[in-house]
Amino acid sequence: MTVAQHWRISVFLEDFTRTEMRQKMYPVSRWKNSIAATLWVAMISGVLSASDHAQATIPRAVSVVIFHAEIPKVKNYFPARVTATAISDVRPQIDGYIEKVTFQPGTAVAQGTSLFQVDPRPYVIELQRALARANEFRADIDKYSSRRNRLRDLVLQDAAARQEYDDARADLDRAEAGLDRANTDVKLARLHLEYCQVKAPISGITGRTSINPGALVHAYQTDSLVVIAQLDPIFVDLAATPATIADLRAQEHVRDAEVELQDENGVPYPEKARITTRDPTIDPSTGMTIIRALIPNHQGFLRPGMFLRAWIKRPMAGGLIPQTSVHYSASGQAFAFVVSKNGLVERKDVQVMGDQNPYWVVTGLDEGAQIILADVTSPRIGEPVKVIQVVRPLEQE
Repeated sequence: MTVAQHWRISVFLEDFTRTEMRQKMYPVSRWKNSIAATLWVAMISGVLSASDHAQATIPRAVSVVIFHAEIPKVKNYFPARVTATAISDVRPQIDGYIEKVTFQPGTAVAQGTSLFQVDPRPYVIELQRALARANEFRADIDKYSSRRNRLRDLVLQDAAARQEYDDARADLDRAEAGLDRANTDVKLARLHLEYCQVKAPISGITGRTSINPGALVHAYQTDSLVVIAQLDPIFVDLAATPATIADLRAQEHVRDAEVELQDENGVPYPEKARITTRDPTIDPSTGMTIIRALIPNHQGFLRPGMFLRAWIKRPMAGGLIPQTSVHYSASGQAFAFVVSKNGLVERKDVQVMGDQNPYWVVTGLDEGAQIILADVTSPRIGEPVKVIQVVRPLEQE
């Protein structure tokens, strides 16, 4: 009802009040005035009803977004932690004193790089002793071989006892066995001498070390000399619920899923990770399982133990519509208001497939459907509307 209509009614009531006062003074004309008042009220009501009907037939102006049934890439958020690709605790394999430390802690080393030098002198002596022992057995072999050959000829001529020949052959066999044992000792001594150079078993970044020249170390001791971590490429472990894992497995293109990373301050990491493995077990204390991704780390920005934010981008069938345009019935059915071909409001039931804030990924709408954007008041089914603006998705964000 407009201001003008309110003003007309107030004027009519004021006139009617004056008329009632006159009727008290002139009762004869009271019935005439009542008839006139009735006719006047009916006329006013008819005017107001016609005005309301005219206003109701004016189409409501709405803004819409066009639905496209494409396959969007939906992001799933996961808390993540960085893990080294490989970690090696370097320990000595021999006993001895450290002569020198041949690396700088905290720097990158290649596989096979010498890290520590153990005093080699005892192991040089061990090698020399093993070589001497092997030479003794070689001399014995030459002696017993010649004796066996002579006795063999004499036995054939019945000039020597068979027992002497058998003893000579047994002595030769023992000398050959001793030589094999001595050669094994030589190999072991050479290996111990090589172990005097404590080398990096993998390529990576060295940690801090508390070993200084003069320190006494033991073979396979509990405390490591230094830790080497392989950081390029590097693993990122994502904590996921079993439901999320099942959802990922249901997607045909899960192996093509991209993993985006951000640090704790929200700064994105330039490289993309790819999923390599999924842990088959679930941690009973947290109810979570691990998705492992591999990512290049050429600059060394990522270090083991860092916490990150991770998103897995995966394709999902459906289309995007603003979350504010999705409504729910009392039974929990999601639906959206769309503009029909006749320009009327229609309700279309949808199925929410995923979240990509500020949109829902939904199915159930036709390609090109005009979805009415949320307003102060919800539209009524069958209400005529007029599209005055088609909003692009970027404008919604």
